[in-house]
Amino acid sequence: MEVVEKVRGGHACPEFVLTEEEESRLQMPWRKGIIVKLLGRRIGYKALENRLKQMWVRNGVINIVDVGNDFFLVTFTNMEDHYRALIDGPWMIYDNYLVVREWSPNFHPFGEVIEKVAVWVRFSGLPIEYYDKKILYFIGNRIGRTVKVDRTTTTQTRGKYARLCVEVDLTKPLLAMFQIKDRYYKVEYEGLHMLCLACGTFGHYKEGCVVKDNNKEWNGEQQAGSNRDKGAGEDMII
Repeated sequence: MEVVEKVRGGHACPEFVLTEEEESRLQMPWRKGIIVKLLGRRIGYKALENRLKQMWVRNGVINIVDVGNDFFLVTFTNMEDHYRALIDGPWMIYDNYLVVREWSPNFHPFGEVIEKVAVWVRFSGLPIEYYDKKILYFIGNRIGRTVKVDRTTTTQTRGKYARLCVEVDLTKPLLAMFQIKDRYYKVEYEGLHMLCLACGTFGHYKEGCVVKDNNKEWNGEQQAGSNRDKGAGEDMII
């Protein structure tokens, strides 16, 4: 390690520079780690540990480190358990999504913003002939990025609703409905509780919506669209 003497704001602020070998050695124990955070709800260390053991551990053990700002770092002794945690989601705890991502060097929990998350969406009342993987992937890609279609949907063993997993961008308004021929179908988002029914974005409720309060023109268009589309907007099901 080397030190480079610097000054910031009139005060000494030395910069410590690591060699590639030192960085590699420090990162080695965490390279197979997973960063997790429960979306929309705080969870204690022991409660999270118990739930992750139930969901993920089959052949080894896990170790959990609280890294701050409700983020946790999970490491595995068994690679099959590690693979299951990354691939078999989306995972939910207390009916809230568990955001799961691979650990990366220099992860700063207080500077991280969760923008995308994989969620389950439903289309109730969709005719059975549209329970087609290619068609559902196409629709899902308009909502976000289709990850997979639920097995009971692809096998057409349940016809009440089509269900698929889609990665959505929480910083943008979510799609509320779509049309096929002369019918409208609502997009139901499982587990996204803090979803505003006024502007369609995640992180607040309609009562505290800044867009609704500060943009009367937008609000008027939303109301007009609601009447025209037979229940769009505030009839959106979450």
